[in-house]
Amino acid sequence: MHELSVAESIWNILEDELKKIGGGKLLSVKIVIGELSGVVPDALDFYLNLLKDDKGQPDVTFHYTHVPVKFQCGSCGHTFTVDRPMFACPQCGSVDVKIISGNEFYIEEIEVE
Repeated sequence: MHELSVAESIWNILEDELKKIGGGKLLSVKIVIGELSGVVPDALDFYLNLLKDDKGQPDVTFHYTHVPVKFQCGSCGHTFTVDRPMFACPQCGSVDVKIISGNEFYIEEIEVE
């Protein structure tokens, strides 16, 4: 259900942007979703599409860019991704790592007719 409120918030943003330009028909919306954003892409897509008729934008399509979690080692500078919960640098073994991507969640582009 969390994604329903997120979808409603996205629709509010889209409606605000349309008001700024004097209205129009939404053609496509590109959304960036990081693995650590806490958003389930399939659930978000379901709710965004569920609401589009109610919002008067039945033809809009949603496109998603998925951003993997990337870390950078503070000791050796190595940048890496992981496919399991492991927060040590695979190159030097240091646990002095920071997240450099994967938290993203934003609307990247709106195409309007």
